[in-house]
Amino acid sequence: MTSVEQASPSRRCAVIYNPTKVSDKFHALVEESLQRNGWGNTLWLETSAEDPGRAMTKQAVAEHVDLVIGAGGDGTIRYVADSLALQPSRRPPRLPATVRKTRPRRPTLR
Repeated sequence: MTSVEQASPSRRCAVIYNPTKVSDKFHALVEESLQRNGWGNTLWLETSAEDPGRAMTKQAVAEHVDLVIGAGGDGTIRYVADSLALQPSRRPPRLPATVRKTRPRRPTLR
């Protein structure tokens, strides 16, 4: 991703994640990639059954992050994207549009 490669140390990323869907390996890989590409301290925000991402997204925007990564299932991604769209910000943080499922639910024809 170009924005990650050209990041300055003052840029900050928030990762909003569902702890039941992501592993410690995911955490380590994201952190390593961001640090290697010059991003500052990552803000890690865990979702819960009571709040699948709205308050976490609001917190990320309030902390003026430059990039938001949503990680988890379809619900987490939907809540994070929806919450970003609803934030009253002049320049909302970017949400990467790439989604990769690790386990397909059922085969699909292409």
